[in-house]
Amino acid sequence: MKSNFPKGFYKTILTRFALRFIAWAIVPIALMQSRTIARQAIAEKLPYGAGLLIQRYRLPDWADYLEMPDDYNFPAYEPTMLKIYDRCGWFFATWVNLSFRNVGQSLAWEYAVPVSGYDYAITDSERVEKGIFKTVKKIWPLKVIYGYSSYRNWKKEIGGEFVAIPSISIRFIWQD
Repeated sequence: MKSNFPKGFYKTILTRFALRFIAWAIVPIALMQSRTIARQAIAEKLPYGAGLLIQRYRLPDWADYLEMPDDYNFPAYEPTMLKIYDRCGWFFATWVNLSFRNVGQSLAWEYAVPVSGYDYAITDSERVEKGIFKTVKKIWPLKVIYGYSSYRNWKKEIGGEFVAIPSISIRFIWQD
């Protein structure tokens, strides 16, 4: 069976998988060296208003692969992350996000494909034309989801307003 993933994708996924075992130690070092971003500089880029109240930071250049390419390392639109932020502060919430939730996300963006919108808005003809797919396999007690996921592309200068990136997610079935 021919793979629909771009060349180098499997290497990226393996690197991201390995990074999960050491990110918990690397991310705090990067966070201690992070730089403040002026709120005015990103005010029009953030796709949601509530996130403006949270100070944002950039990681040092050596840690660029750890950053979230579609946000400034803290997804303020996610209720779980906001609860962690409210209880424990920016440093801990960002550590949880970059060490356990969105580990090495920038690595996958090397294979970004410009698309017209979020997953639910992409037409079948665009999926076929660009080779974008998503497959869900249930292997009790897990659900394995692989293919492409689309994101709003407002931070990185890749393609258009939205991009689809290759992704693999493994979830427990009872999480849905």
